[in-house]
Amino acid sequence: MIYKCHYFGIKELVSPIVYEKWGEQAWMFFKESTLKGLDTVRETYGLPIIINNWANGGNLKQCGLRSNMDEMVKNKKSLYLSAHCLSKGFDLHDKYGHNQKLWQHCYNLIKQSKAGDFKRIENIQSTPTWTHIDEFQTNDLIF
Repeated sequence: MIYKCHYFGIKELVSPIVYEKWGEQAWMFFKESTLKGLDTVRETYGLPIIINNWANGGNLKQCGLRSNMDEMVKNKKSLYLSAHCLSKGFDLHDKYGHNQKLWQHCYNLIKQSKAGDFKRIENIQSTPTWTHIDEFQTNDLIF
């Protein structure tokens, strides 16, 4: 049985290009532990979190799984190995714009090993309006 997030639909987790090709089958690209980690972040945060919102007319399209055909990847001129392309990285947005609060929450969960497989968080100075978390193995919590 395929695990599906309780708090995020598949359109929120993949780009429009991925959804157009795979539809609801796109759940297969995610590990169960990854999806459970996202559920934990959302459940413990207690407020709405947006990943992608393209399906609802929003402008967020590449904050979850990106394919080689997505603009951010397709336009790269050198080697690009993003956690997003491996279904291990996500850009989270607090629905109300409280990114500092969301960043701190994710930081605390990761530091306490309560965020499933998520091990890294991008420096908030580089991501002032979103919080990037991923599963890459590293010695540094913040990158």
